Amino acid sequence: MGKFLEAVAFVFVVETIGLAGAATGGLMSKTSWVDDFEKPSAWPDKPVLPLAWCLVNYPSIAIATWLVSRRRKESDVVPALAVTGMCIAHNALFGSIVNRAKNVPVYVLMDILGDCIGVAQAVSYGRISNRAVVVLSPYLAWLAYTTDRVPARGVRAHRLSA
Repeated sequence: MGKFLEAVAFVFVVETIGLAGAATGGLMSKTSWVDDFEKPSAWPDKPVLPLAWCLVNYPSIAIATWLVSRRRKESDVVPALAVTGMCIAHNALFGSIVNRAKNVPVYVLMDILGDCIGVAQAVSYGRISNRAVVVLSPYLAWLAYTTDRVPARGVRAHRLSA
């Protein structure tokens, strides 16, 4: 029962940080300048996005992190946990930075930074626990899917109006 409660605590902490970031960043608000971007045809409706993060992405990050942290006696988990800290901070601050900047290049840079952190997280987790990488895979798939959210046409339109 102790391991289960420890895993639940990891999920609770990551969810709390993520929801706080979403609330302060405006991602849960009714409108955002990002809403005007062209999205892939299978892009979920706006109310579904917070659910995807709360039910899939944050739990997969938290459970994968918990699996890695359980191996702390066998291997050096500090680099992996440091990358996880960057991941959680990036996700919590993403909305605040992007919605305040209202700038397509800032959005693209934040998106690329998130992808790089995700790759670093997968690599650092893979050195410790393959199962953690499998658990992290829904989040990694989400990163790959959402990276194409800002089309090149949107960046060109921004340059012309600037």
